[in-house]
Amino acid sequence: MYVARGVGYPACRQTPYVALVVPAYGEIWETLPKFRQKVSVFSKWARHRGDVRNSKGFVSNFGKIRGGLLGELKKSVRNRAKPEGSIVEAWVQYESLTFCGMYLKDVETAFNRPQRNNDGGMRKEKLSIFAQSARPFGDPGRGESFSRNDMEVAHWFVLNNCDEIMAYLDEHEEMMKREHPSHLVAQKQRELFPQWFLESVNKLKSSNSPTYSDELYNLAFGPIRAELFSGCYINGVKFLGAARDDKLCTQNSGVHVPGGGESTNIDFYGKLTNVVQLLYKDRYQVIMFKCRWFDSNPNRTGSVKIDHGLLSVNINRTWYDDDPYILANMATQIVYLDDPKAGSSWKVVQKMDHRTCMLYQN
Repeated sequence: MYVARGVGYPACRQTPYVALVVPAYGEIWETLPKFRQKVSVFSKWARHRGDVRNSKGFVSNFGKIRGGLLGELKKSVRNRAKPEGSIVEAWVQYESLTFCGMYLKDVETAFNRPQRNNDGGMRKEKLSIFAQSARPFGDPGRGESFSRNDMEVAHWFVLNNCDEIMAYLDEHEEMMKREHPSHLVAQKQRELFPQWFLESVNKLKSSNSPTYSDELYNLAFGPIRAELFSGCYINGVKFLGAARDDKLCTQNSGVHVPGGGESTNIDFYGKLTNVVQLLYKDRYQVIMFKCRWFDSNPNRTGSVKIDHGLLSVNINRTWYDDDPYILANMATQIVYLDDPKAGSSWKVVQKMDHRTCMLYQN
């Protein structure tokens, strides 16, 4: 996929947040009047009862919250002859264990255990391209390989989307404009920039320039090898390759990338086929997604359509087959639903918000 240096991509991150669950208090206040003073959490709910009722969005979520809490309270009943006492005793035990769990450093508790989709956390690398929070896993499908041409295509995309080397790209582009016709500038830059960039970094190293760094040199040197995986955790979200995902009832292979560069108004929709880990010198790495991109150009007949506000894509028409790579942190996960009106070759795009994650723009 050609994206002009990543311009146009929103600077997005998915950050875990703490979900504040407000318990329902319906019948519990009618059956447990004696224990309001014993259990601190119940008294706190009572004091804020009026505020919570008036809060925005409480009415729509009241049924879900109420049902969830009452179900948990019902499970805690051990003596059906005295359900109120059983509930209070179970809640006191829960609060005690929760309090003690905050101080048990060597024991896995709800406070210190890793996230369900743990991506490894923030990395310490200075170059943004090496600082991805991603953790690949799983073996690739049978027959999958990564050729030298694939390595060059992937590395070019890495160079083209590293913010710290934009000045080098601009300088080299001006050189290409002076030396070649306008219709050959992009092609020549793609062919000649990696070697020119390496020579420029070697000059910085020999002159002891303060702008030189080992990370910059390793990036210019290029990847040593690549490893393929079938899945990846990125920004708290689990992605699976289509070959593995198609065997499951769930769906984790849908990929969406907002348009950028020359295709500002065109969003990209596809399916993840493989997770590629490019390995550089000194154990630096870049995680990339190899995807099968569906043709989403609205100017082409039979590629996408909008019906009653729902976007459908034709999965039998693809593009960017020779340039299928993106950085893992560029992708957001989507779900494809059957479009019974248009036929089996059409899928409705469904965007979603993930559990314990929210998307925000800088």
